[in-house]
Amino acid sequence: MKNHLRFDLHTHTRASDGLLSPRELVVLAKRRSLAGIAVTDHDTVDGLGEALTTSEEEGYPVIPGVELTTDYDRFEVHILAYFIDHRHPELRARLAEVTHDRLARAEEMVARLNALGYHLAWEAVRARANGPYIGRPHLVRALVETGVIPREKAEDFFRAYLVPGAPAYVPHRELATEEAIRLALAAGGVPVLAHPGRMGNPKLIPRLVAVGLVGLETDYPLHSAQETAFYRRLASTYGLVPTGGSDFHGEPNGPSLGLATCEGASVLALVRHARGPLAPAFLGKLYISANSWE
Repeated sequence: MKNHLRFDLHTHTRASDGLLSPRELVVLAKRRSLAGIAVTDHDTVDGLGEALTTSEEEGYPVIPGVELTTDYDRFEVHILAYFIDHRHPELRARLAEVTHDRLARAEEMVARLNALGYHLAWEAVRARANGPYIGRPHLVRALVETGVIPREKAEDFFRAYLVPGAPAYVPHRELATEEAIRLALAAGGVPVLAHPGRMGNPKLIPRLVAVGLVGLETDYPLHSAQETAFYRRLASTYGLVPTGGSDFHGEPNGPSLGLATCEGASVLALVRHARGPLAPAFLGKLYISANSWE
């Protein structure tokens, strides 16, 4: 396999808060000549069946994943789990509990927004979700589409009201960070810390390594060149696999697919750590796909 082939290991679909279906995402990634992608919806594996079916039909490498959302003290910490067994009973049961608790959290944030004078009906938020998952992007979309805030102010509004420490933010109570790492490992997956620059506290990284963290998302659209270099050094220091991903949710919303990527060496390192049942099949598909482009 050519090491220069690029992989986007952080993408979302309509199963959580993305704009594309899993099938549409996989087809788009193949059309853009990415060597492969990971589908990593927030706190749900509901889109992975369709993504993996499309992977088989298209002969295109797709890593089954999930992005687990946690808070560690006052820091929001996201764990990307790659090569998970998405049918794993413990994983599915725990994510069902997370979905239930996230709904209560979203309702509380809607109530806080209303108390702050941003009038938003819960029904308007539910109408913009494609399933049981509701996250902060759904709240912002509902505010824009019901005319409460202008579209060009959406990102500023999000950062002013819906991030940790902001007046309408409600902390995650669903998963502890250590539990998320252990859950990823139990499902045969490889836990990687997402966008550490957004987390804002690199001192947490050795604590997470101690409970099983395997990788670090060093390449990310919102990381500066200095941050990327810093986190690559940290990955080397702690023996972590350096990864990269765009955090793609759909265009024109946010980063473009493939804006941040990683090389084949990182993907092969993740495969070596994986215990999920789909890792060997992925490796075979990757080899066939890569050689077809020589």
